[in-house]
Amino acid sequence: MRSTWIRQISAIRKDGVESAINLTCGLNCVIGASNTGKTRIAKTVEFVCGGKETPFTDKTAYEVAQVTFITNDGEVSLSRSTRTQNTIHVESSNPAVASGSYSVSSRSGKSINTVLLALLGIEPTRRIATNETYHTVAFTWNAVRHLMLVPEDQVGRPQPSILFPKSTTLTTLTQSLSSLLVLVQDDKIDSSMQTESASEHRTRRKAVEQFIHQQLDDIEPRIKRLEEMRHIATNEGKTVHTYLEALRKKALHVEQQRQTLLDQDARTISHISQLNQQYEHLEVLIRQRKVLISQYESDAARLDLQLQAMKHARTHAYPTTCQFCHSSIHMSAPTEQDILVVSTEIEHIHGIQADVETDLAILADRADKVQRELQLKQQQHRQNMHTLESDIQPIAQHMQQDIEQIAHAEQLHCGICGTPGVACPFQQGT
Repeated sequence: MRSTWIRQISAIRKDGVESAINLTCGLNCVIGASNTGKTRIAKTVEFVCGGKETPFTDKTAYEVAQVTFITNDGEVSLSRSTRTQNTIHVESSNPAVASGSYSVSSRSGKSINTVLLALLGIEPTRRIATNETYHTVAFTWNAVRHLMLVPEDQVGRPQPSILFPKSTTLTTLTQSLSSLLVLVQDDKIDSSMQTESASEHRTRRKAVEQFIHQQLDDIEPRIKRLEEMRHIATNEGKTVHTYLEALRKKALHVEQQRQTLLDQDARTISHISQLNQQYEHLEVLIRQRKVLISQYESDAARLDLQLQAMKHARTHAYPTTCQFCHSSIHMSAPTEQDILVVSTEIEHIHGIQADVETDLAILADRADKVQRELQLKQQQHRQNMHTLESDIQPIAQHMQQDIEQIAHAEQLHCGICGTPGVACPFQQGT
């Protein structure tokens, strides 16, 4: 597979204003608080690659999503508008990818599927095996998109492996494995692979049997869990179905609590940002006042020294002859008016300094209040995150696991009578 990475992800508003995030080759981490747009970045990439969900909301006024890829042979930029969702525009300097408009539909003659495969270095004519007789189908972007763009609901699932789509079944497992082989080894399926020896056949058969036994071992605890839920439901006078519905309503209520807390925390974060700006502005004003006070103190000290010299000159006459060159010195003593002018200037400076010091005290008090409020909001944000991570999310995850286990177990059918596991007489021991 060729080296391909994303250089830029951007969203363009109706008025032409663009918001963009630039990435580098290698690992890039997008870090931030909850509900600040991290998921939107991933959804923008998925939307540009043909995804169904629009990444923008009406409040943001964005209408065009754009992603720029860097390949070994040039740059390829994909853009898609929310107004013409079935068309993706491509601008390319890569000879393997032609610029132009492509359709989201894979059935179209000019499908975006060919561009996405070219970014991976896979020819559109590549085919993959779908069963043990090596029946082949066309390789498509959908066969590997779960590896390139991992959905949120698949990140935390315990099994199966994230290498396979969440909906992988026994009938699609071979196709998924063939897709992985193409990505990892770039192996092609040819006619020589359609023959196998007797020992290979036995080995494959044994592997299939082991896989089946492993699946049965995995099913057994799910059935036991369903039985536990059935007993709980019976004690509450409900069927498993009504118990499952009640559990889903509780999970929805918990999710609403989670969303309410996230909305509240988003307002808290916005307030924290405003308080930080206010505090930084106040700090600048306080520093300015301190510099002014220092300058006024220096000016007053300089004039006071001059005043003391003038008063000294009034009581001590100046020498009439220079002690070094013996020339005559003609200098008149300062008058009372001169002394009064300097004294008045000193008092004026002290008055201005007092006003600045009063202003400084007011600013310092205001800064203290802003800082205390900022600390309270930061504490509230930490408490929100603690409540979310320690209380709400564990409860939601536990309830979701119960819902998935019950829903999955209800789909299990007995191999003897074909009855769902919860109602099967053989599994109930009757």
